[in-house]
Amino acid sequence: MIHTGFIAPERIEDDEFVLGAALAMPEEELQPNGQWGNFLPLKEIQRNERFDTFNCTGFGTLNQIEVYLKRKYGKEENYSERFVGVIAGTYPPGNTPQKVYEAIRKGGSLDDKLLPFDSAVKSVDEYYMPKPMTENYLKLGAEWLNQFTFNHEWVFKGGTLEEKQKALKEELVACPVAVSVYAWLQEGDYYIKPLGVSDTHWTLCFGYVEGKYWLIFDSYDNTVKKLRWDFSFGFAKGIYMEIKAPEVKKKTFFQKLVELLSYWLDEIIR
Repeated sequence: MIHTGFIAPERIEDDEFVLGAALAMPEEELQPNGQWGNFLPLKEIQRNERFDTFNCTGFGTLNQIEVYLKRKYGKEENYSERFVGVIAGTYPPGNTPQKVYEAIRKGGSLDDKLLPFDSAVKSVDEYYMPKPMTENYLKLGAEWLNQFTFNHEWVFKGGTLEEKQKALKEELVACPVAVSVYAWLQEGDYYIKPLGVSDTHWTLCFGYVEGKYWLIFDSYDNTVKKLRWDFSFGFAKGIYMEIKAPEVKKKTFFQKLVELLSYWLDEIIR
């Protein structure tokens, strides 16, 4: 078992969106076959030779957003997991998905070039810097929020294996789905989840082969993984995004008065 930074929520609160419930996102059929493999982002690994960031919630969630934006708008983005980790309060042993998604919904995202995970980062403490986040980066995050709406929902609240499978397939029509998994136990060509174990990792499901396996895009080596069909995911999240229309600024009383006077002057001159 590898613990990578996923912390399970104690419960799904009543005010959190859930697929099929009264509080849910708009329905969308963006990818009717549920297969997102043609839109995968850059391969990014959450650890280096020195340390593990324990930021799987940041990596899995941003992979999800990047795949979604590439499919819906043709935008190839690469956002900073470090930025999201800091504004979400992530630090070993990790974070809950809800805190990370809410941090993005309220604080936005930042281009990876501005706050990358590269060879200059020598430790976990350096990775989760600057802390608190600088004002200029927070302003850039706010600009992202001015560009996009961002909503998220739980795909299920427990249920049988068959109920979870049905919900996952339904959500994959609308978006790639981030999922919690037990990391990583392999049996032949597939990764499996033994009965009775708890999930330890947050990653991205981008498709499936019915009755055989689920397709995962991961933040560890061998990024594309096949999870056996009977793999029981503990938690799963979907997203919905739209590009916002430019705001039309309302004219002030003074501006309206100037326009009216200009109109009158034109009429007098004529």
